[in-house]
This record gives sequence, structure tokens and C-alpha cells, in this order.
Amino acid sequence: MKIPSSSRFATPFLLAFCFAATCCAATTRDVTQSGAVGDGSTDNTSAIQSVIDACQAGDTVVIPEGTFVSGALFLKSNMTLEIDGTLKGSTNLSDYPLIPCRYEGWELNCYASLLTLGKRDQTGPYNITNVIIDGSGVIDASGLELGPAEKKKSGNRARGRAICMMNAQNITVRGLTVSYGPAWTVHPIYSDNLLFDHLRLISKNDTTRIANGDGIDPDSCTNVRITNCYFHTGDDSIAIKSGKNLEGYTIAKPSQHIIVDHCTVDNSMGGIVIGSEMSGGVSDVQVSDCSISHTSWEGLDIKSSPGRGGTVQNVSFSNVTMEKVRVAIRITTAYTTNNDGQAAPVPPTLKGVKCENITCTGAAKAIEVAGLPNSPITDVQFNNCNLSANKGATVDHADSVSFTNVTINASSGPKFSVTNSTNVTGADQ
Repeated sequence: MKIPSSSRFATPFLLAFCFAATCCAATTRDVTQSGAVGDGSTDNTSAIQSVIDACQAGDTVVIPEGTFVSGALFLKSNMTLEIDGTLKGSTNLSDYPLIPCRYEGWELNCYASLLTLGKRDQTGPYNITNVIIDGSGVIDASGLELGPAEKKKSGNRARGRAICMMNAQNITVRGLTVSYGPAWTVHPIYSDNLLFDHLRLISKNDTTRIANGDGIDPDSCTNVRITNCYFHTGDDSIAIKSGKNLEGYTIAKPSQHIIVDHCTVDNSMGGIVIGSEMSGGVSDVQVSDCSISHTSWEGLDIKSSPGRGGTVQNVSFSNVTMEKVRVAIRITTAYTTNNDGQAAPVPPTLKGVKCENITCTGAAKAIEVAGLPNSPITDVQFNNCNLSANKGATVDHADSVSFTNVTINASSGPKFSVTNSTNVTGADQ
């Protein structure tokens, strides 16, 4: 894939990424010089961590060709981690301490991830900055074995990730294959100025998948770009989140200013998603120039439950092609999964969504817009869309929904069904 020119994403925060690479005269530190062995069996946790700890500002730690087994590694500010071989997660639980984290919308203790950046602090400043993780190699967090062991020992929500960053700022992850986190693959929390570029996110194979094996989940994060990435995942490929129910609503840290472009979703369970944990709010999300094929679930999806609270607004999906998905475009506050915990004091709000230049073939359903009686979904536009599906479009408990130059080829049932809604235009095409 061609990298988009800088003019496509000329936002000031990208300038911050230059700092980690150029701020100081750099030293390159090969982990083998400190005793790490890439034989696929030696425990290298202490050897690699000692190299990281010795870094000065601007230094690069190199994991060369070979398979380097390690437990949790804790990165520091103003460094680069270059992985040209394979960083393979240990399957020994004692190599992963329990630390404060967040998962499925709740703040709790989780096992440290194979790569851990920063410390969780919902009210505090960014505590790790200017980090690059790149190279031509592989991060394999051994989640197919490690995830079930962590779940058995400490519960499902205690599982770690392949990469987790908390209260982090100015972070780049690029060029790598990142695979088999014990739960979600890459999870930024309370973080800012993040670039994920030319990654392969893998959490399933021909016979099995990571349970909850999302690809990248920005969680109460700002100024994020996910570009030129490939997803083959055991759950949603991208899921933008901001906490759950009363806790997330009270913490009130939104995800904002997020761009997803030139990404490929290939035979993942789910596509590109906002939610379902969105109680702190999500706004200003642009998804463009992506392809999604052969997902078991939705292609483009904004999902929330009645107890979430929070607002999703100013979202655009454009120039997206899809093939063989369950629902091409779903926008719903009637989601019924993962509903534990005390509800927020208000229902969720979804408004200001634009879907244009979307094509899809072979979907089970073309479009679903499903609000709540006490909180209709408002201001949704579908422009220049051509969707072929078994079932057409349904709109329920919504206001101000427009269909302009929308073609729906439904093999069974009506092309459009509108109930409990007002100001719906173009549904007679």
C-alpha cells in the first residue's frame, strides 16, 4: 500500500513524532550484547529490560533476527525499540505482574502486557512520552496459551495485551506484525498523539482465535491515526472506546480526533467499530479509504447499550468497500452484550454520522439504525451508497435520517423499513 502524503493528514500533533528520533545523539543497543539469546527458549526478560533501563534519551534498543522469549517489558520515554526478529511472549505467569489497567471499560488490575508503556492515572499527566516501536519483525505475545492461563488464575478481564500504553503521549508503532495478545492486541488508554502505521494485527489462525482478540482499541485517547494497517483478528479489528456505564461516564475522558485510513480488514470477526464502551464520549472520527471483507459481524459499526450514557458525534465513514459482512452499516444504542455494572444516569446519545461512497456486496443486511425511545439517533446521512444484501435498511427510533443516491439491492423483504422515526427522507428510492 502507498503511504498517504503528509498533506492528507497535516495536523500539528504529528510534528511531535520527530522528537523521539532526533532529539539527541543516539546510541544503538543490541540486546544480544547484554546476554539475550534468540534461540526461542531462553528467558530474556531480565537481559532485555536491563538494556531498556540503561537507555539515554534518543537511544535505540534493537532486537535482531532470532526468536527472543521474554515476559513483560516496561519501556521508558525518549527511546526507540527496533524489532527485526521475533519478540515472543513467555507463557510463565510469573513473568507478568498484575498492574493497574483498564479493560472492557472498567479500571482494574490486569497482567502487564508484553510491551507496557506508562502507568494508568485517570487524572494525572502523561507519564511516558516520545517512544517509537518499529522494525521489520514480529511481536507474538503467546496469547493462545497465556490468555487462558491468565483467565483461569485471575479472571477474564485480568488478561494482558501484546502492547498496552497508559497516559502515553507521542507514540509511534509501525512496520511490525503484532499478534496474539492474551486479550486485545494493542490497547492505548488515556493517551495522546498516537500513530499506528503499516502494522499487521493478527489474533486468529485457521483453527482458533483469541477470545476478545480486537486489533487496536484506542480507549479515551486523543489525536490518533491508524493508517495502512492489515487486520486478521478474532474480534473487532478496530474498536474506539471511552469507558463503560457509570464509571466511564463519571471519568468522562473522551476519545477524540481519530483518523482511520487505507486499512484492510480481512476475515476478521468484526470490522471498524465505535463502542460498545463509549460512556466517556467519542467525537470527530474519520474513517476513509478502507476495505472490509468476510467478517462474521458488522463492517462499519457504532454500538452502545441503554446504560452507557455518553455521546458519539461527528463521525464520518467514506470511500469504504465491503464484501460478505453481517451488517454493512450499523448504528445502534440497543446493543445487548457486555452490560454488567451500574448504568449511567442518562441514556447514550448518537448524532451527526455521515456515510458516503460506501459499497458492499454479499451482506446479510445493508443498514441498521436503531435508537431508543428516550434517545433517538439523530442527524444521520447516507450519500452515494450501493449496497447488496439479503435484507435491506431498517430505521427505528431515529430523527433526521437522509438517504441520497442510495441503492439497496435486497434479495428478501423491503429495501427500506422505517418505524418510530421522524424526518426520514429518501427511503422510497
